[in-house]
Amino acid sequence: MARPSKKREFRRIVVDGIEYAWRLNTVSERVEAVLAGTHNQKLVADIGWRDPWLALPDRDDSTIETVTPRIAAWTIRAGLKHGWDPEAKGTPFAICLALPQEDADNLPSSAPSGFGQASQG
Repeated sequence: MARPSKKREFRRIVVDGIEYAWRLNTVSERVEAVLAGTHNQKLVADIGWRDPWLALPDRDDSTIETVTPRIAAWTIRAGLKHGWDPEAKGTPFAICLALPQEDADNLPSSAPSGFGQASQG
């Protein structure tokens, strides 16, 4: 099965009073975010989402099925917490975040302190 060839457009989201643009890049299977209206440093976060149609035999029950705006907001907050500077220029800020499905289902509107683990890569 081929992946969609059209790139998904960025969606607007306001996190803690600041407007960002975000999308799920289905090719790289990463959440991407940038300060809205800029070409500044992009946040590229692996939150464990995998295309369920392409990874069905190897699928893990903890795989996140849907990336919602709430998960995007959590991802942005976690990126900021771990050093992403949306005002900076330069190469993308890549990060891996642990977001188990049960936590994703019950994710609060604000990121709790110490939630998830991150490694910059």
